Amino acid sequence: MFYYYAHTSHKANLDRLRRGVACINAFASQGIECKLLVNDFRAALVAKEQLGLRDALNIETIHDLDLVLKLNDSVIIDSNEELPLGFERFCKDYKVFIIAPDCDTKPLYNEVVINPWSQNGLFVDSAYGTKTPKIDRVLFFGGDSDPQKEISKYLEPLQKIGAQLLLGHYFFIDYEQELKKSFEYVYESEEYQDIIPSSSHVVTTSLQCALEAKTTGAIVGYAPKAPLQKCILTMLKKFEIDLINLSDINSMDNLISKTIKFDNQVTNSISCDIFSLFQEQIL
Repeated sequence: MFYYYAHTSHKANLDRLRRGVACINAFASQGIECKLLVNDFRAALVAKEQLGLRDALNIETIHDLDLVLKLNDSVIIDSNEELPLGFERFCKDYKVFIIAPDCDTKPLYNEVVINPWSQNGLFVDSAYGTKTPKIDRVLFFGGDSDPQKEISKYLEPLQKIGAQLLLGHYFFIDYEQELKKSFEYVYESEEYQDIIPSSSHVVTTSLQCALEAKTTGAIVGYAPKAPLQKCILTMLKKFEIDLINLSDINSMDNLISKTIKFDNQVTNSISCDIFSLFQEQIL
């Protein structure tokens, strides 16, 4: 049995969850069942109610994985938590895949390290590879969580480019109401899968969202919240995802001035063949 463990929190985002669902769907297309494990009940609800999974199982932390796994099961771990005690034994009892948190992550024992920033098959659901009619719209997605109210710092430049806001899943209700006063158009978090593919331009602080939007053929600007590692910078350059500064109106203007190109080269520039990253180790 295969499991995908995605660690999330209300102070972070759902990028790992979206990667996990994409992976599970890729496995299903090959006739392989893979179940989702999460540590947050809200993430489980999003997976089932919005991302189309039939089931998701909650556990407390990464240390509870062996309460679910049976001998010789396979588990894909996508988490920044400390690895379980006795991880060497853990890797002997189960087939373990680690989604690399860093460009230079190396295996400690006999686990298999999978780089999610590979240029051969990114963790993007194949549904985003379907061409969708675009609406001339600049969509801003500031991630699933914004406890420090970072978006409010960039209201002026976002308003100047006419950005429309997509809310995050973990936004507090009072913060949502506050933001709705500053944007002419605001979309609920439940509209994510519809509004991303239909937008001509997407500005986001979520790397996963940037990859998904680019896969649909959109013009994408990514505003990282922290310095980026070399492998991610290389990937962004390859897929023509612009790095932008939300406080720099010039970089924002340059982005929205770009014209979308509806051709196979752009739309298919990101591979959704996730299964190829695991195939050699599975078959």
